[in-house]
Amino acid sequence: MTQHATSLPDPASGPISGKTPDDRPDLVSSSRDYARRFAGQAGERFLARQNALVGTALADKRAITILDVGGGHGQLAPWLQLAGHTVTVLGSAPLDEPHKIGKAHFVQGSLVNLPFPDKAFDTVIAVRMLAHVHDWQKFISELCRVAANSVIVDFPALESTVAVSALLPLKQMVERDARPFRRFRKREIAGAFGRCAFDQTAYCGEWLLPMALHRIGHGAWPLRWVEAVGKNIGLTRRFGNPVIMRADRRPAKTAATTRGVASCSADHAA
Repeated sequence: MTQHATSLPDPASGPISGKTPDDRPDLVSSSRDYARRFAGQAGERFLARQNALVGTALADKRAITILDVGGGHGQLAPWLQLAGHTVTVLGSAPLDEPHKIGKAHFVQGSLVNLPFPDKAFDTVIAVRMLAHVHDWQKFISELCRVAANSVIVDFPALESTVAVSALLPLKQMVERDARPFRRFRKREIAGAFGRCAFDQTAYCGEWLLPMALHRIGHGAWPLRWVEAVGKNIGLTRRFGNPVIMRADRRPAKTAATTRGVASCSADHAA
């Protein structure tokens, strides 16, 4: 696939850390090396927190069809199936370890030109993808196109405790193969969904402290204490990172409305 390394970032977007993201970020996130980042106590807590918040975002849905874009990492697909959903995983290359996605149906294809008809799935989920895709606005438009009702994404927010560019060297010290990524303002992500006739209906930050610190500290109790306090007083929901956000398709033939943002009811989890 053609890379666009010479293209400039959208001026409205946050800075890109490292080189320009590409259009096949799942090749990294589905690898064995990437899976090692989620080994041990800290890694298990990362996944538990992520899945708890995705579960909260899906709490009103029962036995739906879900497209997991770039989900070859297997972080969500087995858990979504256990919850009773019918899951399709889209990847840009064949899976090295197909067992990681359980009994989910796997489709190989482009992540920026999704090989599915309009409204093919009730809900589309893209975790650990948005910050690494070159044309992120087109990516969002494609997620919305194939979603009949809802889209759930995560992204690193500029309005967070890890918005400083200086933290990339720290991240790379802990994760030597850390990927380049783009940070976003929450309003620009909401705006991109709004242009696709989707309104934000829920969001929540995952971690108050940088995830690199949790990896360095191996999930030590002082770090867990800070996170617990942050969740209890609402700091994590507002300033945590990355952000998990759900957007819902507007009812047909109605004007855009401002909806209430769901509370972070999974803050007790993980």
